[in-house]
Amino acid sequence: MGAAQPRGLIVVLMISVGVFFSAMILLVWWLEYRDRMDVIERAALQATVVCVTREAVFIETVGPFGKASETIAHPFKLFARRMPGVRAECLHFVPRKGKTVHLFPGLSHGELCWIAAEIRTAMNAA
Repeated sequence: MGAAQPRGLIVVLMISVGVFFSAMILLVWWLEYRDRMDVIERAALQATVVCVTREAVFIETVGPFGKASETIAHPFKLFARRMPGVRAECLHFVPRKGKTVHLFPGLSHGELCWIAAEIRTAMNAA
């Protein structure tokens, strides 16, 4: 019969495995964190101007996510959702006819909902 492995060797092996897998989890977390921070940093460089009237919303935006000059006539849908192809939430303007416009990438869901509510309020008050 073979000799039993020393108990100390098994303990060292288990500790080594634990440290290795912990380091792998931290590495993956750090890479995901950096990807999200890069998106947020790029979003901070996006400049957007919105002018709201009763009939339409006029939008000018420029930055790393592209530039756009749009006039979106009422009625349209307005909601917060992830931006296609980017790991950041943004405000979606979906007109009845035309293309969807994505604004304010990188803001929190609460901030985007607040902006949407303010736009709706301004359209009703104008």
